[in-house]
Amino acid sequence: MAIEPKKIPDDLIQFKLPRSHKPGEDRVSKLIARHQSTVDMITASLLGVNEGTYTSTNTTFTDGTECDVLYIPQSSAIPSLPPVIIEFQHSATKSFMCRSINYCVNVFNRFKIFPILLIFCINKVELKSLADQFKPNSGRSYFLETPSNHFALYCYMITKESIISDVDNLNEEITSCQTFSLDGQ
Repeated sequence: MAIEPKKIPDDLIQFKLPRSHKPGEDRVSKLIARHQSTVDMITASLLGVNEGTYTSTNTTFTDGTECDVLYIPQSSAIPSLPPVIIEFQHSATKSFMCRSINYCVNVFNRFKIFPILLIFCINKVELKSLADQFKPNSGRSYFLETPSNHFALYCYMITKESIISDVDNLNEEITSCQTFSLDGQ
């Protein structure tokens, strides 16, 4: 007597997890980063602009890719202000950096201005050779910076280590940035 394998229902085989429930989506971080008070805090820290100058916008590009968070100036009367891409990454890898550069190119194609790329690296930079490319910014040592002149106005990364090494110099404008990096949210 042969045992027949159980038939798996077609709807189970073809089931796709809704985008809102996929792991690794950093939903809480993205939600917080899109809140207007966070937009204001980050853009004031990066660019010295007033509250309400930037807003969060659609993050999906024409090629189907999607960055985590994208800020743009609220008024088209301020064409010189760059868009700001924010990426939350558990571990920064070369593959992640290539995706981030692609987001910058997509933003440039959409807005005709190089963006600022701000990466919150929650856990670690995978390769020492990649980590060595990021150096403390002269004005804000908790911002690690890498050359980006071909894809972004600036490329910054904030890590646990960069915040901890600068803990004596922390001020109010980094509080939310510190929370993203240290809490892993």
